[in-house]
Amino acid sequence: MKRRSCSGFKALILTICLLGIIFALLFQHTDTLSKSLQAQSQQAAQTAISRALMTCYAVEGCYPSSTDYLEQNYGLYIDHQKYLVDYRIFSTNLMPEVHLIPRSA
Repeated sequence: MKRRSCSGFKALILTICLLGIIFALLFQHTDTLSKSLQAQSQQAAQTAISRALMTCYAVEGCYPSSTDYLEQNYGLYIDHQKYLVDYRIFSTNLMPEVHLIPRSA
C-alpha cells in the first residue's frame, strides 16, 4: 500500500512540474509574440505615413507641414495614444523625416 501512495505522489509532483514548465514556455512565447506584433504594427504605421507622404507630393507637388494635414486630407490614421510622431520637414520639396516613437503603456 505504501508503494502505491508514494508512486501516486511522485506522479502528481512530476505532473505539476511538467505543467509548470509548459506554462513558463507558453508565457515566454506569448511575450515574444506580443513584441513581434508591436514591431509589425509600428512598421505598418510607418509605411502608411510614407505612402501618404508620397501620394501628397504626387498630387500637390509639395510635402505637408505636418501629419495632421495627411490625416485630414489623405485618410491617414495614426494612433496618437500608442505613438508619438516626430515629424521633421526641411523644405516642401524634400521628403520629411518621420519617426514613430512608441509611448509607454
